[in-house]
Amino acid sequence: MRGIRLVITGWVALFCCATSYAQVTLSPFTLYGVGDIKEGSFANQFAMGDLGIGTPTVFHINGMNPAMLTRNLMSTFQMGVAADIRTLSSSNGKDKNGGANLSYFAYAFPIISGKWSSSFGLVPLSRMNYNIGYTTDVNNSTTQVEYLFKGNGGLSKAYFSNGFKIYKGLSLGVRGSFVFGEFNKSAETLLLGLTSGTNYTTAYKEKINYADFEFGGGLHYQQKVTERTAINLGVVYDLPSSISGTRFAGLERRSTGGSTPGDTLILDQSVAFNLPKKLGFGVSFENLNKFTVGFDARISEWNENPSPEIVNTTYQKGLKLVLGGEYTPDISSVDSYLARTTFRLGAAWERLPYLANGNDVTDFGINFGSSFPMGVSSFDVAAKIGRRGSVTDNLIKENYIQIYIGATINDRGWFVRRKYD
Repeated sequence: MRGIRLVITGWVALFCCATSYAQVTLSPFTLYGVGDIKEGSFANQFAMGDLGIGTPTVFHINGMNPAMLTRNLMSTFQMGVAADIRTLSSSNGKDKNGGANLSYFAYAFPIISGKWSSSFGLVPLSRMNYNIGYTTDVNNSTTQVEYLFKGNGGLSKAYFSNGFKIYKGLSLGVRGSFVFGEFNKSAETLLLGLTSGTNYTTAYKEKINYADFEFGGGLHYQQKVTERTAINLGVVYDLPSSISGTRFAGLERRSTGGSTPGDTLILDQSVAFNLPKKLGFGVSFENLNKFTVGFDARISEWNENPSPEIVNTTYQKGLKLVLGGEYTPDISSVDSYLARTTFRLGAAWERLPYLANGNDVTDFGINFGSSFPMGVSSFDVAAKIGRRGSVTDNLIKENYIQIYIGATINDRGWFVRRKYD
């Protein structure tokens, strides 16, 4: 019954995640394409800079390389929330914002212990949330024009993964995902300083819904060095995919007296957004239940313009480099709780795939966190202190802090028939 209750809880969480679109990041950089692309990592991997392609874990789910699922010998449930505090700087000043939302849900279980494990869940693929405005003078007039651009939404992935051990230390993983989401954008023009005392706004409103499938896979090879130490190699590959959608766009006129619907410009237009093929490599050195250090490199091959119908943004090859690790002083200690606590640290540098005003945008951050044990389960916390962009070339610099809080519940007996109760 305990396993059944937890599975039901998981599906309730899945529904809550799917229907909640509270946005974490308010950032002008999310206006490009489908917004910020997420790695799909959980709190324990986020604490190491999103390390995971070649870094196995026994007590958590590896959301980045499905071949690592063979290490999940227990049934595992993970859920997490994310928060963001961000300071934006430009040549015109500074601004601060923040937010929080439910981030991920995942469940993994062994089918044939050590040889075949499965996982399903819901993770973010992208997030969009921006609010940009500026005011300019009208020539030969005392009137000013205020422009305001807003956007929110995102893509989520409901995934199903399987990991298989195929030969000694070699494992294969496959993953299929249903990608879905909605984006709402608007561009408003407001006339200021009119003598009539009424301000008129013309708003262009756009909504796009996406729904389609994505597929990927991975490999994991472990070479034992001693009985407790090993070198791990991992490779992941996501197939390029075109997610289809429909687009609606129309005009609206607003004043102090209310709003008046305008012309419908686009109705149920078929659109598509081309997600890139992604290739990632990872290597780690593992001392079982003591420490792990690893390095990941990821490349994403984007089309120059991934959606000709709606996106006027130049994309390029994306690159991310991650170095991180974890350390547990003494997992079997009975005298010290901190000795059983796992501590994590990582750093990540990324060249984002889009160009802003023709310039590269880079992101660098330091990540850290811990898993506080509760038997074989844990309470997971992680944080990142990062910086993205630059104030040069009329761009924006962001200094931010991201926080993940998660829970991991492990149990050996959810799918084992008990002889005694």
